Formats: sequence, structure tokens, C-alpha cells
Amino acid sequence: MKELKSRFSWGLLLSFVLLMGVGSVWAKDKPLDKKKWEEVRSGYDYTEKLQKKEKPKPRKSNDWNPKVPKAPSVDFSPLSYVVIGALVVGVLFMLVKMLSGASWNKSVNTDKGAGTIYDEQMEEKIHELDLEGLLKQALDLKEYKEAIRILFLIEVKRLSDAKLIVWKKDKTNYEYARELRFPQARTAFRNIIHIYERVWFGKETIDAEVFEMVSPAFYGFKNELKARERK
Repeated sequence: MKELKSRFSWGLLLSFVLLMGVGSVWAKDKPLDKKKWEEVRSGYDYTEKLQKKEKPKPRKSNDWNPKVPKAPSVDFSPLSYVVIGALVVGVLFMLVKMLSGASWNKSVNTDKGAGTIYDEQMEEKIHELDLEGLLKQALDLKEYKEAIRILFLIEVKRLSDAKLIVWKKDKTNYEYARELRFPQARTAFRNIIHIYERVWFGKETIDAEVFEMVSPAFYGFKNELKARERK
């Protein structure tokens, strides 16, 4: 029974192989239908169109530079030139005036506050100035620091007029003190030197109260000299 089934299976397989071989031969030997081939072929285009590739254009040198926007042009009218010229002339005139004025003032007014209580060179002109009048002005203006300075210069002038000292511009106050022959006058003069230099060269504020405290020393020195003159 098994042998019969085996033979039957091999018979079917052999029949299938034979049929496939016959079919392939038939399909190979069958002539081509040109009409159907043309119908199929008409839907396709087998021609190849070669497209020429475009060569890249060379870049110009200015293509590499960024485009800078141009500055807007300014159209100056004739009136604008007149205004600009007037401004330039005005500036130049002011500069010349300032420079010439500065040099003129420097040559003329070399002594600040000349002839007033603020005269910076008063110590060098004690025989030329009205010291008593300047003292009155300083007291009226309540400029007590200047008043003490003038009080001291009045006494230096008094010593010079009395021939008790030899006055010179380049001498110091203590050189004048050493020239005094009388011990009491010398001591009193050194006392007012100390007051004057502390007030004039110091930074303390001098008011009426301070002036009333120190001014008697100057008047006391004046009285000492008058007493010596009577002897």
C-alpha cells in the first residue's frame, strides 16, 4: 500500500515537471505580436536627452565685498555758506580777543589788587602806600585779616622812618627785630611778628572778636616806641 502511494506521488511530480518544460518551450517558440508590442512601446520614450550642465559663472571681485550704503549728499545753498563763514569769523575773532586781552592784562596788571587792601605786594611798597587809609578801609569792610597785616606794616614803616632799622625788600621780619637796640622794643616787636605771621599765613578765620584780642599788641608796641622817642 505504501509502495503504491509512493509511486503515485512520483508520477504526479514527473507529470508537473513535463508540463512546465513543454510550456516554456511553447512560450519560447511562439512568434512576437508586433501590433501589441507597438501598443505597449508607444507609452514610453527610450531616447535619452543629455542635458548640458551649465558651468558656474565666476564671481566678480566686488561680489565678495559687502555693499556699503552711500552717504546722503548734502546740498549747501549759498545762504548756508554765508552762515558758516560768519560763524568761523566769529570764533576766530573771539579767540584773538581772548588771547590779546590775556596778554594785555598780564603786562599791565601784574600786581593783583594793586593799591587796595588786597595788594599782594604791599610789603614791598610800605613807603608808597597810604597805610592808615588802607587800615580804615579794611575795618569798614570787616576784613580783619587784612587789617592785622596793615597794622604790622604800619609799625615796620614807623621803625624805618625812625631810623631804628634799615628797611630792604629782601629782609625778613626777624632780621629787623635783631636790629633793635632796646630789649623791651625788641621783645614787643617779636610778639607782633608772631601774631602777624600766624594770622596772615595761617588758615584760621579772623573775626571782630579775634581782632579785638590781638590788636592791642600793635598799639602797645606803638606806645613803646613813642616812649623811647621822648627819652
